[in-house]
Amino acid sequence: MEQIDLKQLIKQYPEVLTDGTKLKAYILDLYPQCKRGMVNILVAIQQCGIVSEMQANKNPSALDMCRWKKVLDDDYGFAGATAEACLQMWCIAVGIQLEIKVKATQKTNIVRPKEEKEKNQSKQTSISSKLQNSQKDWFEYRADTIIGVKEEHRNYSGTLYIPYGYKVLNNCNLPEIVSIVIPNGIEKIGDFAFSGCFKLEEITIPETIKTLDISSFEGCPIKKIFISDLTAWCNISWTESEFYRCYEDKPSSRVRSTDRKGYDIYLNGTRLTNLHVPDGVVRIEKEMFFGCSSIENIILPESVQEIKYQSFAYCTELKTVVLPKSATRLGDNLFLNCCNLETVVIPLGVKFIVSRMFSGCTNLRNITIPNSVISIGESAFSGCTALTCITIPDSIGSIGDAAFGSCKNLKEVHISNIAKWCSISFGSYIYSGDYQANPLYYAHNLYLNQNLVTDLVIPNDVKEIEAQAFINCTSLVSITIPDSVRNIGDYAFAGCTELTSLKNPDIVPAIIDTLLMLVISGLISVVIGILLAVIVVVTRKDGLKENQPVFWILDKIINLFRSIPFIILIPTVAVLSRALFGTTIGIEGALVPLVIGTAPFVARQMESAIMEIDPGIIEASIAMGLSTKEIIFDVYLRENIPGMIRGLTISFIALVGQIAIVGSVGAGGLGDMAIRYGLQRSMGDITFVVIILILILISIVQAIGDKLVEKTTH
Repeated sequence: MEQIDLKQLIKQYPEVLTDGTKLKAYILDLYPQCKRGMVNILVAIQQCGIVSEMQANKNPSALDMCRWKKVLDDDYGFAGATAEACLQMWCIAVGIQLEIKVKATQKTNIVRPKEEKEKNQSKQTSISSKLQNSQKDWFEYRADTIIGVKEEHRNYSGTLYIPYGYKVLNNCNLPEIVSIVIPNGIEKIGDFAFSGCFKLEEITIPETIKTLDISSFEGCPIKKIFISDLTAWCNISWTESEFYRCYEDKPSSRVRSTDRKGYDIYLNGTRLTNLHVPDGVVRIEKEMFFGCSSIENIILPESVQEIKYQSFAYCTELKTVVLPKSATRLGDNLFLNCCNLETVVIPLGVKFIVSRMFSGCTNLRNITIPNSVISIGESAFSGCTALTCITIPDSIGSIGDAAFGSCKNLKEVHISNIAKWCSISFGSYIYSGDYQANPLYYAHNLYLNQNLVTDLVIPNDVKEIEAQAFINCTSLVSITIPDSVRNIGDYAFAGCTELTSLKNPDIVPAIIDTLLMLVISGLISVVIGILLAVIVVVTRKDGLKENQPVFWILDKIINLFRSIPFIILIPTVAVLSRALFGTTIGIEGALVPLVIGTAPFVARQMESAIMEIDPGIIEASIAMGLSTKEIIFDVYLRENIPGMIRGLTISFIALVGQIAIVGSVGAGGLGDMAIRYGLQRSMGDITFVVIILILILISIVQAIGDKLVEKTTH
């Protein structure tokens, strides 16, 4: 039976006290696994006026409880333990201190009234004081520290009462002791203080304790811990001595049972089953409730900001947990091996599901991951064998190794955005169930907005499909991958045994992209190249406008960019591409490296063509009184047009090769297709087709060049 925290529900939604419809809706929303019968009983208790009566009568008697049960039985047909449990839940929710509990046998177990309890506590304190005084001489002291128990009392087997007036407690290794009462005033329990107490089953921890060493209770089979202040208990700091760190095989320690059966915590004499951490507690120190078997439900206030390492690990009877949205810092192993944990509510605001947070929670059936979580740590849900369905929010960016290892009963993985799912970085282990990060490995079925995905269509804006993205997704029958996808990670579709169709790539857009890059970058390169060539020719020694500094600088710049391998030039000028076009991929991102790589080559080809002009023609032009501008346009750029066309033809053919190279960095075109499909997806036929198309394109460029040369030759 799932536990419902009515008190917390009323605190968040006070209207449920008067509105039965909202009460039912909220319960079913927050506790989807809760039995409908229990929900109906809770609503009936409200609607028949029992809750109003509870609020007016803060001290219900046995007769009141019996009368309320009779109303539920006579008017609604609700009888038995479930109805009684619902009455008790409402009592707690409206702030009634249950003094009487009516059992199924109709016998009553009367708990002492507050006055009698305080009287008894006072009496017990008096007895304790007497025993403490009588045992004061059993101990050895140094300043404010108890350094040990005298040898003659080492075999004492009763209850040991630590005397008042000391702050530090050390070396109380009594092999026969079964119970220890530590008084207020003690602030620290030191290294291995009780490590030799092999029969110690009960211990009283005062609220003054600030520090416990992690070795303090090593080897102690503790079954009961008595505390008086929950806030103080939550704030105790665990230390680890230098001596303890030297252990190669560290012993089972901390305040817990060594046989892993756990221990019970008693708060002011009452066994702690429902842990309501008081308001004002900021953090739960590490391992504070490690191995506590009495805790069944946990509710933390909004004041809690941090829950440290293993705080609730091995709480084997824990069933429900409600974390506050304020708890943004969570320690590893938080609920490790809480084998009865069924439901966890993680509030919006939590960013990380830490490593091994729910590892070994074999009964966990329902967990809600909010859209604020960006990462799921390694082994976070490993061994959660009762988990059948998991929803991964769009905010998730990474899932660590073994996050869903051995979750063999997973059947469904729910998402709301294919593009976001494709971008999740899964762990490094490949094809290993015990270390599997992707829940699809076991689930096999992917649901998009509650619909089973059989025909997968990758959105057009997706550029990369991460490794293992759809591993073992047997629900997939067909996949459509757009041309925007530049990379598909390892094992992205491994184990998709029902996959029968993969859409072939559309080659037409690739051809168009190649031609666009050829034309646009080619024309820009021709303009820049001719300009550079003219300036170099004019400013060289004995040129029309001799200028050695300008010539030297341009000559060296041209040589520099011609010498850089194009594959290295691409990332080198990526900053410039991003500054001009806002991207380094696609046609826009390719233009900058293509122009910078081609323009110097064109410049040298044009320079060579101009330099082939007969010097006598240039001298004659000067003698005729032509200006420099007229010589450039009428002589340099007209007298050797065939040679310039040959140079441009060579440049455009080289440009085709560079366009194929930019495909490796996501520029698109035929080169990109050859890499993505031919290489990465082992589609050799695509590679062959691309080679043929590039050969045809080069042949066309060469043919056009030859034809133009033929027409311009005199």
